[in-house]
Amino acid sequence: MAGKGRDPSVFYFGSTRRMGLLAFISLAGIGVLTVLLSQFASPPKTNASPDHSDNGFALNINCLETRVREGDDFQLGVQRQFTSDHFFPDMRVFWHTAAITADKADYEHLEALPQTSNVLESKSGKMKRTFHTSGDYFPEASETFKVWFTSADSPGQNEQCIITILDDDGVGIYDLEITSEPGLLPATSDGTGFDSGYRAGDSIEITARFTGPVAAISPDTRAPANYAGLYIQVGENRRLARTNGGNGADTLVFSYQVREDDLDADGISINDSRRGSPGLFFSEENGDWGLWPVNPATGHVRGIINPFFRGLEGDP
Repeated sequence: MAGKGRDPSVFYFGSTRRMGLLAFISLAGIGVLTVLLSQFASPPKTNASPDHSDNGFALNINCLETRVREGDDFQLGVQRQFTSDHFFPDMRVFWHTAAITADKADYEHLEALPQTSNVLESKSGKMKRTFHTSGDYFPEASETFKVWFTSADSPGQNEQCIITILDDDGVGIYDLEITSEPGLLPATSDGTGFDSGYRAGDSIEITARFTGPVAAISPDTRAPANYAGLYIQVGENRRLARTNGGNGADTLVFSYQVREDDLDADGISINDSRRGSPGLFFSEENGDWGLWPVNPATGHVRGIINPFFRGLEGDP
């Protein structure tokens, strides 16, 4: 067999053929390893979790409760737009509130108050916060304010909740306005000009707005009471402005005719209603104010008047 060499057309397992197979196995192993590593480095995306950017986990406000009685608490929520099975970032927001028709004293005033989610909230992508409102004894129309949050995860956040505070103090006056116009007075003593004001015989008219319809008809006698009135302070004098009645209206006009000895130099005022002080006239004889709240549908009395109101501090 001397002189015979290997046939160059044949691949032998012990040499070239074995080396080719090993190279193929190595390349295949590297490919599988690359795929596995890519799976660990970047979890597969789902419809619920398109990416891990801030925009992918932006936050929305959830208006859970938007109508609340004064003095009660209510809750609003924060929720992540998308959820993930692998990544649970904290939710960090700053709460703000601002008045619409409500007064700041009626609700919790917040200016960038921070809140951060706990572990469970971060995992669920939802968290809540409790807000507060204030109560009083004064009848008020429904009032509104707005609540929103800012967050680094939600740049340009402009969503907000409009909260309506419902009054629970019964039917009464919530707004007073002097609706008559004073005329020009004669020239001043030094002749420098004219002032405006009420003179003897002028009528001072005050419009009272109630939180619901009222009537000046007695539920006992079914006849007009004819004694409903509003105490006012005209300069140094305490006077009574009478109403011409009213049945089923939520706005009444009280009027007073100015006398010779009235001087309104320091303004006309109406203070908190109490017995014996400026406010709604109270009849000691009948034990009422001569006004009753009524059901607008049936015309039947549905309670008693709430005499408390903030009043008209002064009108020159």
